[in-house]
This record gives sequence, C-alpha cells and structure tokens, in this order.
Amino acid sequence: NAITGSLTSNLTINSNLIGTLVMDQTSAATRTLGTFTIGSSGSVTLGNLLNINTTLALNGSLADGGFTIANAGNITGTGTHTGSGLMNMAGSAVQSVSGATLQNVTLNNASGASLTGSPVINGTLTLTNGKVTGGANTVTANGTVTGASTSSYIKGTLIRPITSGGTITFDVGDNTYAKVDMAFTGGSPAGN
Repeated sequence: NAITGSLTSNLTINSNLIGTLVMDQTSAATRTLGTFTIGSSGSVTLGNLLNINTTLALNGSLADGGFTIANAGNITGTGTHTGSGLMNMAGSAVQSVSGATLQNVTLNNASGASLTGSPVINGTLTLTNGKVTGGANTVTANGTVTGASTSSYIKGTLIRPITSGGTITFDVGDNTYAKVDMAFTGGSPAGN
C-alpha cells in the first residue's frame, strides 16, 4: 500500500485520502516528487519527509505530520498547510508563493521568493536567506518571525497581529533591510 516513485514522478490527490500518505513504508527516508497536487476537496497527512522539485499545487489541505517538506519549487493554490513540521523553501531559482495558508515556513534560498498571492503564515516564519518580494501582495505573519537580516527580509507589505503591550517587529525593507519596531505601551490595540 505504499506509493513509490522517482525524482520525476507527479502525484495528484483530488479527494480525501483516508489515512496517512507514506511514500515508502519500508524506510523513513525522504521521498521526492516533481509536482504534488492536492485538489480542492483533497486532504493529505504525510507519514514521512517529502521533497518537491517543481510545484506544490495546494488547493485542499496538507497536514505535514510533523515532517519537513523540502520544497525546491513553487507553491500555487489557496489551500491550507498545518502541523508541527516545516515547509522549507530551499530552491536555487526564485520561488513563487500563492495565497495559501501555511504553518511553519523557512526561506533559505539566496534567489528569494516572489508572491503571486497573499499568503498567511500561522506558525513561525524563519528568514534564513533570500528576500520575499511582495509587489501588490502581502505576507500575513500571525506567529513569530525570526532570522531576518540584510540578506533575508520582506520586500513589501508585512501584516502582523497587534496585541496590547509589548513590541511588534516588522522585518521589512525595500532595497535594504529597514526593520521597524513598534512599541505599544498603553491603550488596548487590537487587530492587524
């Protein structure tokens, strides 16, 4: 009952997958797909590590099962990624990201990422290497943002939730990193 394939294999799931997707039940090794498509009524829970070389077409829901998804390609669609694992954007060319809702995301790509929609990051956004270029699109970071630097920041609009008290950091810039810290010392601010 394992799904196996090679580096160039593509997998499409258009309806709910009953159980957990384990690419190879004889090993805990990472499995690789070219394009992984989850249709709008599709729901997948991973059972091991996964590499995606071309595109994650996320229109349904993807629970990472606590595993890392090493994505060297693009993310299309407006579906949802959940779980305690990680979506690691580590391609070598600019990666495009749509308006999907994602959990924990790391950008580690010197070429950066370009937004084709306005993604929402509900967990941790780790900026290791590369800029996220938004244009008219925005990044909403509902969780924490870590690792930003002169080589990795949001080049565009970053939306962060505001709570009462404390400091909110906006790791943004245009051609250079220009972090903005906003301290809330009184009142009852709420919203984004």
